[in-house]
Amino acid sequence: MEALKSYPHSVVLNDGTQVTLRPLARKDKAKLIDFFSRVPAEDRLYLRDDVTNKDLVAGWVDNLNFDLVLPIIAEVQEQIVGDITLQRRRFGWKKHLGDVRVVVAREFQKKGLGSVLIKDIITLATELGLEKLMVEVPVKSIAAIKAFSRCGFQRISVLNDLVKDQSGQYASISVMVYDLRPPEF
Repeated sequence: MEALKSYPHSVVLNDGTQVTLRPLARKDKAKLIDFFSRVPAEDRLYLRDDVTNKDLVAGWVDNLNFDLVLPIIAEVQEQIVGDITLQRRRFGWKKHLGDVRVVVAREFQKKGLGSVLIKDIITLATELGLEKLMVEVPVKSIAAIKAFSRCGFQRISVLNDLVKDQSGQYASISVMVYDLRPPEF
């Protein structure tokens, strides 16, 4: 895929830590399982899948299809510390959209890694010809909302009590969109 030619590449976080960004590969199965096993329960509350299920995570790696789901990982010393995915549809009324999902290891939160990953996926989505990016963020996830806002995402809606977290509690989500199209003059 031509859009992936710039990988791997390194970035430096706010605290000086050097991080390597690159697409997930099949050889990363054990690393990805380890990464998700280290995500604290409170950070997993709003994830769409049970990332503690090793077979599920292994299946993602075994069935990589970059045309549908393009995962970019952040590594420090061979350990995954962040994961962002660009999910696309190849047909239908949403084929111009990319859905974004991001998870950052607790010890790398508030160091700028989330913003680095978001900016990276914006660049990648632009190169792939997408027109808009969308993310659904729990209203309670103030840091995530701020990170997406700083990167140019706009809140277009709040859906009250739409989802339930892993503990069964209702939660509201912010729908945020980034328009990749050049401004019209």
